[in-house]
Amino acid sequence: AQSLFSQITATESSLALSWRLQAKGFRSICTGDLKSSPISGEKFDFVSCLNVLDRVDYPLQLLRDLKSSVKQPEGKVVLAVVLPFCPAVMGAGGSRPPKERLPVPGCCDGSKNNSWEDCINALVERVLEPEGFQVEAVSRVPYLSHGDNRRGLYSLDDAILVLSPTADNATNGNDAVAKDDSSSQTKLSDKKDSAAKESSNKTSSSQSFFCEPCE
Repeated sequence: AQSLFSQITATESSLALSWRLQAKGFRSICTGDLKSSPISGEKFDFVSCLNVLDRVDYPLQLLRDLKSSVKQPEGKVVLAVVLPFCPAVMGAGGSRPPKERLPVPGCCDGSKNNSWEDCINALVERVLEPEGFQVEAVSRVPYLSHGDNRRGLYSLDDAILVLSPTADNATNGNDAVAKDDSSSQTKLSDKKDSAAKESSNKTSSSQSFFCEPCE
């Protein structure tokens, strides 16, 4: 199948995996920090970040880096997040909580009764919209994760969102961490599930990049 983009750039924190991506013809950047990477300042038509938001210390900074990397206003960001939100940063010693906590229901708030719908509404209203994203479409899909010594395979619920960057918001992005948005009346169910049709109209100069999840 022919690629929709003339160039695809990937970021990968593992040097060995970055080499494998280069061998397959991708422009691969070995980095764990977009802001200090060689692609900082570049603008892309399409950016995907799949199941990474819950695996970094500073998820708000990641969202800001994604927004600054996409062309405005025509660019799109595809974000995949497992819900309920259970963030954990993986390291040599195992997993630990991130240094920054998002106001999204999940494992961290001690409740086991968070519905997928409550989580996606909180993610959109308390995090994505304050950070300058508009939701164009959202889907709920199964996400199969490799198992551990307790289970051979985990079937999780993934949210896949197509986002458009909006004008830079005037509020401080740090407000998203502590903001209590219980008074908000806007619900995701009220949004139109419009399909992203721009990908079929890309020119030969279009570019995309994607972030890979940390295992």
